[in-house]
Amino acid sequence: MRPRVSSVDSTAKTHEGEFIGLHFKEKKHDRKWQIFNLARRLGAAVSACVYVYASMTATWWALHVLGGARNPTETLRVFTSSLIKDYVGDGLISSSSLVLDVLGNDTTPRDYVLYLESSTNTSTDGCNGLPHFDTAIYSYDFLSQGYEDMVSSIKYNVTTLADLELVIVVVDCSFSQLEAGDPSEVRVYNLVRSRNDISNLYLVTVSLSVQEYEQRDHNKHGPAVLGMLTTCKTRM
Repeated sequence: MRPRVSSVDSTAKTHEGEFIGLHFKEKKHDRKWQIFNLARRLGAAVSACVYVYASMTATWWALHVLGGARNPTETLRVFTSSLIKDYVGDGLISSSSLVLDVLGNDTTPRDYVLYLESSTNTSTDGCNGLPHFDTAIYSYDFLSQGYEDMVSSIKYNVTTLADLELVIVVVDCSFSQLEAGDPSEVRVYNLVRSRNDISNLYLVTVSLSVQEYEQRDHNKHGPAVLGMLTTCKTRM
């Protein structure tokens, strides 16, 4: 029996095949890293472009705001109410159409809300025709209690309010945010009279706005209701 002799050519071919296979695997591995690096660089380039765009936009708006231009993203905006001015008139509140014609010159306190629907029509049921009218917010219980709470919290500084009693709550149905169904902005008009002289009438405007607040010193932040109260005896 002859001894088995290994072929030199066969061995060489085997090592060559292993080398080629190893070299092919290394190339596949390198290609994955190249694709990853390319994607990472593209992501960095896109992020840089977005940052530059945001910075330029912020700078542009800052210059315009400093120059007096109105920023449409500001939360402090102008909201219109077109009906109340006709009911209040040009003179004293006591001689206005609201008091003389609608209330019949009777300033006895009412336990309901008067809704101004048009220049000739009022209602005590609500703002008819507004699909987003919120009966819970624009109800007598909510609005009258809100007014009393605001007056109670500030009357020690504004002594005039301590002498006034609520006659009736008036809602202007043409208020822009009421028509839009925006519950974050509320505006109502409170007809009040002096406790010492019932012929002395005022119109107290109450505006409520939902805002975000932040107290960095106390590490507090969140939603809050900002209330603004304006008192007038003559036309607004």
